[in-house]
Amino acid sequence: MNFGTFIKNNRIIKEKSQKEMAKFLGVRRQSVSRWENNLAFPSLEHLYDLSEFLEISMEDVLINLRYSLMEKKG
Repeated sequence: MNFGTFIKNNRIIKEKSQKEMAKFLGVRRQSVSRWENNLAFPSLEHLYDLSEFLEISMEDVLINLRYSLMEKKG
């Protein structure tokens, strides 16, 4: 599973909108959309806040991010 799908699936499980996530993270909704569509990756600061918002461990976030980066690299 790529990182964007990981973020989106966890957000949907929590029954939160992109708008709610964006507000919590202090970013635009378009940024969340770009992350979920694998067009961009969140900054390290946003990764930490993302783990808090989604109520998942930072370790799970980083593992999924690493996997996606390795997959993208090829």
